[in-house]
Amino acid sequence: MTVVVADIDCSQSPFNRCIYPKLFQMIPDSKIEYDKICPELKNYVLCLKEYQDTCVTENKVIFDREEIYHSIYNLFSELCDEGTVLNAVVTENLRCFNRTFSSTRCFESTNEVVSSYVSSKASALEGESHYNSVQFQCLKDILDVGCVIEDIYKNCGALAKVATLEFIHRSYFFEYSCSANDAKLIIRRINNYEMSEDQLEFLTFVLHSIIEKEDILPTIPRFK
Repeated sequence: MTVVVADIDCSQSPFNRCIYPKLFQMIPDSKIEYDKICPELKNYVLCLKEYQDTCVTENKVIFDREEIYHSIYNLFSELCDEGTVLNAVVTENLRCFNRTFSSTRCFESTNEVVSSYVSSKASALEGESHYNSVQFQCLKDILDVGCVIEDIYKNCGALAKVATLEFIHRSYFFEYSCSANDAKLIIRRINNYEMSEDQLEFLTFVLHSIIEKEDILPTIPRFK
């Protein structure tokens, strides 16, 4: 049965209902433009939380725990509010972030590693060509982030790198990309991947961090 409360249609995906922030798709060069569109971040999180609270009887879970919601909301607040360290670092490096994301070759270079993962999976499945797309995305997300972080460090400096790591950590980016089970399966085949030592070190660190959290926090569900 469809539930409609306070103009929220629980049969509709929240990601269709809530306005997707422009900052998820582009980084402006100017602080004026950044200040104009940044509030969309908090509005988006509030919209998702309102949807979840309204549609709780239909098990529409986006933020599995209150601390996740508060962490993301507070992160976005600090990104937008003048006077915070995070806002200062980001707004001072807007052009550098923009240039880095526009010119990086990270997303192409990680495809080779992911291809080796797909090959190892196909071999393990005795020639079957299908593989778990969630594990595929988990692996690629981790490698992409590790590569981009280093590009940001080279182009924009240490503070910009720290700000990026802060965003990744407080947004639960990796936890939403990978479950502990995904991490365990990827580690099991980690010697089959063709990657640099730096990539291997970063991947191993992130995967073990995800697995260690399994005993402390329940798995974050993927919203369907």
